[in-house]
Amino acid sequence: MKKVILLIMSALLIVAVAVPAMADVSWSGRILASMVTAFAPKEGKATNRYYYAYTDLIAEVDEYNKLVFEFTADQNPGIRTSWGVYSAYIESDVGAYFGLPVGLTGTFGNYWACTRKYEATWHATERAPIRQCNQINGVKATLDFGMGNVAVLTSIGDNFGVAGHTDPVQAIILNLPELGPVDIEAFMYGTGQEEFKPVIAADVKVSFAPVDVAAGFGFDLAQGAHLPGDWAYGVGAAADLGMFRAGAAINGNSNDALNFVALEAGAELMEGLRADVGVGLGLADGMDTFQGAEISVCLKPGAAEWRVGYIITENAYSYCSVTSLQDGGLFVQGDLSF
Repeated sequence: MKKVILLIMSALLIVAVAVPAMADVSWSGRILASMVTAFAPKEGKATNRYYYAYTDLIAEVDEYNKLVFEFTADQNPGIRTSWGVYSAYIESDVGAYFGLPVGLTGTFGNYWACTRKYEATWHATERAPIRQCNQINGVKATLDFGMGNVAVLTSIGDNFGVAGHTDPVQAIILNLPELGPVDIEAFMYGTGQEEFKPVIAADVKVSFAPVDVAAGFGFDLAQGAHLPGDWAYGVGAAADLGMFRAGAAINGNSNDALNFVALEAGAELMEGLRADVGVGLGLADGMDTFQGAEISVCLKPGAAEWRVGYIITENAYSYCSVTSLQDGGLFVQGDLSF
């Protein structure tokens, strides 16, 4: 892991030197580490860990153009270990250059083409079924018309990056984020070499303090290639009452109309210290009804977040922890964004 971080930092220095001296450069990042141990596992390994490091470098070359470089390193034993350039692309404000009455931005390079992370609950069970995200090599045009924006994107040939190999991607994504308390997204997102059979979906988030509600529904014209079934949905709600927070979410699909339920609750014990509880329930055929439970305490001294907790499960369930074991266990996690 140390070698990976050193390689990333070396790459950052090389990029920093290569960026023109007149560019206005900014950067940010995140480091996340999570470890879990089971004292007496019934089966499988007794420990698991996950490390993740991310940083970006944004160079404002002039008033119309910027370069974006993103670097990541992650290690998830038994799943994948990777490091390298996460994204590298050019973004140009074409609308400002030509003095157009609407915003028009062009993006070209290697970037992540994702629908948004709509959610009301911390666990985001409601968005898991329909969200689409792929790393692509391609071009994107984004039209901003004030109350919202629409992005049209396509990859050029096959894609290969940190996420591995993926088929060509084409998508149209509409966002309407400023309709009072309502935030709407609709998209058509597809992959494939020969036939374009996309997901057609929409999601919405409604905020009426102290309650947030989020829901999404999608059809998969590729009959389950992109979604868990021919169709999928998710609905979640959470109430933030200051010292206390509680939420619930459910999702399902054409194979299991009632698939998974997540329950959560949290309380602020004192400034910078809180306790959180999550419970997962399986409703699909063949799933254990009790998927698991997690209880943890979180300390936030400034920007950092330190968490310690315990997971009770026989299904590798987790809530705040980003890693787990088949039989759960004690976990410690640190997270810092800057």
